[in-house]
Amino acid sequence: MKTILYVHGLGGGSDSRIPGILAEHYAARKDTSDSVRVICRTYDFGAAQALRIPYRIPCAVQEWKTVPHLFVSPSLGGPLWLGRMAFLALIPGIRPLFNYIYKPKHPGDRQVSDFKYSTLKKYRAHNRIALETAEQGLQEAKAQGQSIQPYFAFFGTKDHYRKSGVVSIRRWEKLFGKESYALYEGTHFMEEEYIGSMLIPRIDALLHL
Repeated sequence: MKTILYVHGLGGGSDSRIPGILAEHYAARKDTSDSVRVICRTYDFGAAQALRIPYRIPCAVQEWKTVPHLFVSPSLGGPLWLGRMAFLALIPGIRPLFNYIYKPKHPGDRQVSDFKYSTLKKYRAHNRIALETAEQGLQEAKAQGQSIQPYFAFFGTKDHYRKSGVVSIRRWEKLFGKESYALYEGTHFMEEEYIGSMLIPRIDALLHL
């Protein structure tokens, strides 16, 4: 059994759109219906809990750092943004305002974001640890002679989060190289046509399907 672990973004959850599409796709394919599973779990908004996601989800994979990671609209600036805005949560009325703005827009099992100071202030350290882990993964993959790029991302040309710097292709390229990403003519929320034409073929190649 091959496993696809989908880790959702801010406000996502176990019933997020992309993992649902992936699960339906592989379940419907005769060559993968009994050999590929898609796992997605709703996790806590806290940075410490987010770091423990892979270890709390049962999966056949053990070496997480060198397992190929695919990203859709990765917000490398997100943790820094959250950390920098921590002080705002101390201003009366700001915390409930942000909780309202970023509350789940669709019913279901979704991450509930509580923008309290004690949570937000930890996100800078979360960002540092995540980048250090990624660097270790790159080094270990290189040491093992892996030819597969362990970190690959897809960015939408119409992603509105790029204007704020929350999503930054330039920063991604600086960290992982020019060959580590691809562009699609869509928004931050990858449209189904690109899931089918770009994301799934990349997953198939990584799973040797």
